[in-house]
Amino acid sequence: HLLALEPTGKQLRFFEADLVAKGSFQKCFEGVEAVFHTASPFQLTVEDPQRDLINPAVQGTENVIHEALSTDTVKRIILTSSTAAVQSSNKPKDYLFSEKDFNETSTLENGPYQLSKVTAEKKAWELVKKQNKVDMVVINPSFVLGAPMSGRSDSTSIKTIKSIFENTQPSGKGTVLPMQFGCVPVNTIAEGHIRAFENEKASGRYILSTKEPYSFVDIGKALASVFPDRDIPTTLAPDASFSSPSFIDASKAERELGLTVTKDDITEAVQQQIFAMLTL
Repeated sequence: HLLALEPTGKQLRFFEADLVAKGSFQKCFEGVEAVFHTASPFQLTVEDPQRDLINPAVQGTENVIHEALSTDTVKRIILTSSTAAVQSSNKPKDYLFSEKDFNETSTLENGPYQLSKVTAEKKAWELVKKQNKVDMVVINPSFVLGAPMSGRSDSTSIKTIKSIFENTQPSGKGTVLPMQFGCVPVNTIAEGHIRAFENEKASGRYILSTKEPYSFVDIGKALASVFPDRDIPTTLAPDASFSSPSFIDASKAERELGLTVTKDDITEAVQQQIFAMLTL
């Protein structure tokens, strides 16, 4: 699917690399001005959290950042982190999370994915702050929705949409789980990375997300509106209720990168995602 984007091979080149192998990125960084580090496993259920989440995220980030800092031509690193690296579970219900916050509560036993994201981002900042040649901008997206480019079905986002569309949520047939959180279209994240590189004044962290949460009920309704004849759940189980939502301040990205995310944007992203999933 990547080759289809640029079949001539003049603008897109591929290099073999291993996130946890030191020196693996040396050749592909030669002569580049910017390094976009976007790879990190996003699976909420794994056999070994240390092996499957922490090590690839932290060691991979350390290897990429170290190689970028060692390459003379690199001027800026753009790192994909997450709001999982921002939000903690020990704040008041009405607390508004922003770029100043770092996740303080996730552990290997409770929230290993979130732990992997905050630990990896902190490691990146630690390495970058030891020098003054290369700067770094971090993008902190919330839950990512939107059309996939490949037919792979193992991402958490794909699994979520698929389970609601097929009416197979663990909450029981005809219902969805009482889940709600900030969301962001994948296209907005891509644009955010580009603007973070091209805008010389861009600095620090940028949260990309809806301010208010988008729920699995909202996802069900977005799907049902374009598939009215399909049995798509749009309600919670009778004994279920939403927990208190958390709120996110994404105003910095609006002010400095010109990017906003509304609930309507998420509805459109959900619909684009299911159409793409059905055709790939």
